[in-house]
Amino acid sequence: SNCLPKRISCNRRSMDDSKGCGWLDIHSKEDLLGLLNRLDRVGVICREDKFFYLKLSDQWQDKADECVLGISNIYRYDKNLKSNQAKLRKFLIEKEGLSPSAVGFEKFRMYKPLSSVGLHVSLEAVREEEIGKKIKFTVKDLMLQRANVGIPSRHDSSYFHCQWFQLAVELSPAVEGEDIPFAKGRAHISLACNGIHVIKDDSKNGGKKKSKGTKTKGAKERRK
Repeated sequence: SNCLPKRISCNRRSMDDSKGCGWLDIHSKEDLLGLLNRLDRVGVICREDKFFYLKLSDQWQDKADECVLGISNIYRYDKNLKSNQAKLRKFLIEKEGLSPSAVGFEKFRMYKPLSSVGLHVSLEAVREEEIGKKIKFTVKDLMLQRANVGIPSRHDSSYFHCQWFQLAVELSPAVEGEDIPFAKGRAHISLACNGIHVIKDDSKNGGKKKSKGTKTKGAKERRK
């Protein structure tokens, strides 16, 4: 998925009205999971080309920026994240010919995954007759998945990701009609990713050409 930066507004009026942690007070994984489990947890099975997913409600789309901000707070000093940033930075310098200053650590950002369907639950292939059915799900955990180093976003090749932040969700039988066998397994929601926006300019990187070794023949990052 492509990840484009978007300024996050810190408006205190977006605080959660119920007791406990508010959306702008997320400082732990438990805080985030607690708030997400208050949202509507029913999705509709949809398909875009060969990609099957659960479409999430507007509640989820409206909280997407707060989720990115919360994850940024939780993992601000995470050693694994820093290590993955360093690996991507090394690749961009050695293989893409970029200057160290062009890919400084201060340029890495936490981004909201941007796809034409918004936040969604990724699914395996389902039968045609199951499209449109409603599925319940429960948010179980927040997972970290290292991105494929060196493979740019398939939506915008100027974005490189080093870390994905995904929700592990457990699917339940259909809300309406017969049970759907595949829906009794686990799936995920990509909430955020960390990476860097690279603007290549030969006049600034010494005119180095892209190394032949950087070609990714047929390689595409798995849809998030």
